[in-house]
Amino acid sequence: MKQLLRTLEQYVVPALLIMTGIGAIIFYSRAKGLETQPSEMLIGGLCLFFAGVMMTPFFNQFLKRGLSLVLGLFLLIGVLTLGYKVFDVIASKNNHQISKTLADANTVQRLKDLRLAQEQHKLYENVYAKSFEELLIFIMKPVIPVPYRNGNVMENKFFQSNPKEMKRRDEYIISKSQLGELGLTEEQAIKNNYEVRDTTYISVASKFFSDEMRARKKISPVKIDELPFNPHSGERFRFDYEEQALSEDAPEDRVADVYIKITDPTPFPVDQKDRVKKDTLSFGSLDALNLDGNWRE
Repeated sequence: MKQLLRTLEQYVVPALLIMTGIGAIIFYSRAKGLETQPSEMLIGGLCLFFAGVMMTPFFNQFLKRGLSLVLGLFLLIGVLTLGYKVFDVIASKNNHQISKTLADANTVQRLKDLRLAQEQHKLYENVYAKSFEELLIFIMKPVIPVPYRNGNVMENKFFQSNPKEMKRRDEYIISKSQLGELGLTEEQAIKNNYEVRDTTYISVASKFFSDEMRARKKISPVKIDELPFNPHSGERFRFDYEEQALSEDAPEDRVADVYIKITDPTPFPVDQKDRVKKDTLSFGSLDALNLDGNWRE
């Protein structure tokens, strides 16, 4: 048993320390970009390596009791340093992933907001906006019709009990602008069996970007003038477009299609010294008339 323990002490333990130290050094030297490790990991790896070397039988024959104590302290410092840095690296990566997930979610929501605005622009203007400036102006314009109706001649008992008036009931359907001509308020018109109809218009901002609407959908509020910017970095999204040429026989009122693509220029993390080079979040295409996003819906 003593021989086994002595063998472990002389060969196995030093070998494990040396290999662990070399592994830490290699891991430190190969880490690049976001995976770059702190210098303390290199120091810890060197401590383990030299501690393992000094515990080999070759060096043991030169060691005295005092040197053995120094070696033990040296080994303890190396192990604690390396252990702490391994824990710190894991914790940092977890925090980085949490921050990245949150930043990507906020960025995707902002891109969805822009996509919604472009869909509305296409619906009411027959073409996608060619710039953020054009899109923001459109968002504030009252373009969405909202039908208004007060009273109902079809269900009014006055017409049901008066066959002659029943034939004239369409004449009782008026707009708000006609109230002045009749010298009636809306309340008086309703009492006189009129049905008041009208159409008002609201903006895309009022319908889709009001604080109340976003609160119901559990979406963070947004200011209209902030839509073109990444909510995490503050950088302006990249806006590209291609206007398609019309054929010679196209109708005069035909509007040329516009292909658009909006891209986030800020890969996570926001660090001028070390930006990750990867495909960033975007939607749209310069090759087709669609607004598909490259994120998981």
